[in-house]
Amino acid sequence: MMYLTPQTYTINHYPPHWGQILTPSSRARRPSPLRLWAGDNEAFTKRFQWPRFYTWLKAFTPYKNECLFITVPDVVCDPIATREQFDHYSPIIRELGYPVAFVAQDGQEQMTWPEFDALFIGGSTEWKLSTATDQCIQYAISKRKWVHIGRVNSQRRIKHFQVIGANSVDGTTICYAPDKKFKVLNRQLLQKPLFTMKWRNNV
Repeated sequence: MMYLTPQTYTINHYPPHWGQILTPSSRARRPSPLRLWAGDNEAFTKRFQWPRFYTWLKAFTPYKNECLFITVPDVVCDPIATREQFDHYSPIIRELGYPVAFVAQDGQEQMTWPEFDALFIGGSTEWKLSTATDQCIQYAISKRKWVHIGRVNSQRRIKHFQVIGANSVDGTTICYAPDKKFKVLNRQLLQKPLFTMKWRNNV
């Protein structure tokens, strides 16, 4: 499983299973060379502005081949509004050549699904750790889509989503004590779980 960090200055010293998650607020003028990266829309931090986000995406198109996904603008904890945003903005982002990530919110397990390239698990912490979210992850895996989990800052959560079958996670805790946190998180990333969930393909 990959860990995507918002760091822009130490990433090149990390192993290959570490990548970047960048936003218009990142100081990086480009993704770090030879690294996979993803783009986040900043809805969770309430900094999202479409003109700013679109301008940033256009500037980063030379690096789109290394991009895992771009999160389509979403509304935190609101699956209906998020779907409306996805239907509006995803075609525009796809036209730039990026793979698009649908950000699942609380209650998505009861909703219909759009066409997406990656599933980003957002929403509340309580929902993220629920069996409802497991169902959403199961659906994405059955469709052979990339699965990413946001806000994963502990060994316990890494282990949880390793078992479920996520492809990548992100977190900010490493930014506050890079040397110490890297060793802790990387140890868990390298430790293979004793078992993983075997999802059926007829979801």
